[in-house]
Amino acid sequence: MNKQDFINKKCLIGMPCGSGFIPAYTVDGLYKMERPCQTSLLIMERQSVDNARNYIMETAINLNVDYLMYIDDDGVLAKDTLEKMLENDKDIVTAPVMTRAEREDGKHRLCCFEKYDFYIGDGKTVKKYRSIEKFDTSKGHLFSIDATGGACLLIKKEAFIPLFKKYGGRPFEFVHEVHETKEHGITLRNISEDLCFSERARDNGFEIWVDTRVRPVHLGKPKFVRFEMEGENLPPMIDPAKGIVGLAENLK
Repeated sequence: MNKQDFINKKCLIGMPCGSGFIPAYTVDGLYKMERPCQTSLLIMERQSVDNARNYIMETAINLNVDYLMYIDDDGVLAKDTLEKMLENDKDIVTAPVMTRAEREDGKHRLCCFEKYDFYIGDGKTVKKYRSIEKFDTSKGHLFSIDATGGACLLIKKEAFIPLFKKYGGRPFEFVHEVHETKEHGITLRNISEDLCFSERARDNGFEIWVDTRVRPVHLGKPKFVRFEMEGENLPPMIDPAKGIVGLAENLK
């Protein structure tokens, strides 16, 4: 699809913001982002993230928009992010975003996930998720995945409307399950609201794709975190304070 296809389309960008405070880098990136279609912004302050995401989706339905884009309040997007994600023409498309905090091994994990069957005993399994390590970009820029975070996520109305209705206005929910078997006893399955949405979307026939051309920055502490493939030679990110540029200029 090209830019002309989106002229008469509408998109709502929704941002959960539990603290009520948004970093200047995030605002700068939003201000500079190109908008190939009619675009509005809704910021949901001081709500739990699941309630915020569900309310944003309800608003998207009431506004009769064609696309709903979720972004997080601690991310910085390149100026062509929305344009590239619209071009993909997928029901659900996301971007490779790194976790803000380091894990136990000192590394940041990718918020793109593959499912696996976790054995809980008595011949039973439950569905769990693990981060995808890398993508073979020699095969293109779009990859089908099982689940994603919600930091940079674009959804067509053909997907979010039926999912919202099927799950009673709460397609995003935290899942806390207790499974008991004679063999292994108690097993817990806890997944976040965005993994829950991903699971429900896939269960209802909607594929989830990741566009590796889109590389948002996650405002980590104390450094900026950006996904990079092994062997890639991306330009180093300029320190905005020293380079007198906004962080968004690093994401070309």
